[in-house]
Amino acid sequence: TQQQAITALSHIERIIKEKANLFIKETPKRHRPPSWTEACLDVTVRWLLRQCGRIETESRRKCIELVCTFIPLLPNIRSIREYFDLKIKSEGNIYFIERFEGTISKEKKTRFKASLANQTCLTDMNEQFSLPIVYQWLDTVIASLDCYTWVFSQGFLNPLLFQDNNQKSRLITSLSYFISKISMNTLHDIVNYFPASNQSYVFTPNDVRQFDTAKCTVIVRLLNFITAIWSKYPHDTKRAIEDSFYSNDLTKLILTCVFNPTQLGFDINNEEINKKLPERIMILLKSMTTHLPEQLLQPFYSNALQMTKSDGLYNLTKELNMNPVRWSLIFTITRGLRLLHDVRLLPKPTQPEQYAKELWTTMLTKIITHEEDCDKANIVLTIDNQRGLQALFYYIIYLGIKPNEVLPYFFQSTRIHTDTGMATVGTYLLTLFKYQITSWLGTTPHFIINDIDIRQQCGQQFVDGIYTCWPLFILFYRSINIDDKLLIVTLLTKTFIIDSRLLISHEQFDHISQIYLSLLLINN
Repeated sequence: TQQQAITALSHIERIIKEKANLFIKETPKRHRPPSWTEACLDVTVRWLLRQCGRIETESRRKCIELVCTFIPLLPNIRSIREYFDLKIKSEGNIYFIERFEGTISKEKKTRFKASLANQTCLTDMNEQFSLPIVYQWLDTVIASLDCYTWVFSQGFLNPLLFQDNNQKSRLITSLSYFISKISMNTLHDIVNYFPASNQSYVFTPNDVRQFDTAKCTVIVRLLNFITAIWSKYPHDTKRAIEDSFYSNDLTKLILTCVFNPTQLGFDINNEEINKKLPERIMILLKSMTTHLPEQLLQPFYSNALQMTKSDGLYNLTKELNMNPVRWSLIFTITRGLRLLHDVRLLPKPTQPEQYAKELWTTMLTKIITHEEDCDKANIVLTIDNQRGLQALFYYIIYLGIKPNEVLPYFFQSTRIHTDTGMATVGTYLLTLFKYQITSWLGTTPHFIINDIDIRQQCGQQFVDGIYTCWPLFILFYRSINIDDKLLIVTLLTKTFIIDSRLLISHEQFDHISQIYLSLLLINN
């Protein structure tokens, strides 16, 4: 089994690390594997380097790990970088290009089953369309990207090797093909790249899902690769890779990852993808905005503006006026807008506070309908809907809306009919936005504290609203996250400053005071 193989490899690795001197030279009793010139540590490292370019993911990762473990054990080698430099001096760039991309050689011991050397583009495979053929080519691209990202991010090799026309890498050509022909397209589009066939293709939802997963894996590895080369070698990368690589297609691909990753096939309901994809894009864009020349960044500015203008694909106001509203898209658009504002690839609206007020008003009309008997909640709070509404509220806060524009709604006592029963408007909104409003109030009640008029007019209402809705905040107290507990300490401290007398007479006094004291003891 795979687990048994891992256990055996780990055992061998421990032996070689502890007894490295015994493996420097070959001995007569040691078994020599087929095709090896010697059964020694140096040949082991060279063999492992060749395996790094294979398409089997777990095998490739283990080989990369073993290479990094064994090279420092070689005699007269002070570092992995020194070993790589010596190989380039003696063998040339082709040494590593062939190990990471394969070779056109027909010799069995050097030829990979799948390699960019033989199939730079998907259509180079010269076969009829089939799903295994597509997956094999995507896996080949992933293998090469993994290898190059590893050596560039660690500083073992320099991307200037892509400049060597005599020993040319095919990676950039393959990536350009993937970006323009594969990344934004569907399985049905891919079929048309192959020779015409009498067979008609029908794909199951599982086929589509598997293709999207494979394609999105390449996209993530591509983002990592670009981040690695620009972060580690900004000056050399400008010379190593032609400007044509930073095409309009690449710009649109990255911005689609920002605004609508679902269109590309990413499953944003997967918690890991939902969390890590924006983080990786943020790191990529920070690296690019720091190091890319202005002429290469210009397409990002223009495309971001084009996509978010009033009739653009990802204009927030236009999406909010849709019927029904696509809240899952609102979620990714608002998150994307914040990201692009932060890296300064997209300016904030001209009047951000006014725009935030308009968004808040629009959101309220989408959430609540006013009727004669009682108000009615328009939205069933599914995960997608909640996530979209909460992301929009975060964006409204991000744009700088004033608390006095928002807080009165959270203390409204008007009854509202929701999908879970009757409630007040204030309780409904606080239930929906409890984390966002708590985070915000933890940092913004100073506007009540510092203004006597506002404190007299709204202070008691504000504090009473917090205490009355206290059961909604109890989750933060029970959280294992220290930041959540600090948030409650901050919020309660500011309510005491605003109106300390109210707590003493409030029915929640005993409960809240005990919680506050226990939190102070924890924090101390």
